Amino acid sequence: MKIQTLLIISLILCSCSSSTESEIKEGPVTEETSKKITQIQDANVELEKLEGDVDSLLNTLK
Repeated sequence: MKIQTLLIISLILCSCSSSTESEIKEGPVTEETSKKITQIQDANVELEKLEGDVDSLLNTLK
């Protein structure tokens, strides 16, 4: 069970950390871009909360 949980966490972290960035073109930030950034930041906060929950569960399994 621990191995399966660690495997799932590893896969999630690897998929989140893969580099998909290409050349970034600088320019003025539009309202649409600001909304997208806010949505991404909110999703990132949720992922961090989930990661903390998973860490807590792993610690209780130890």
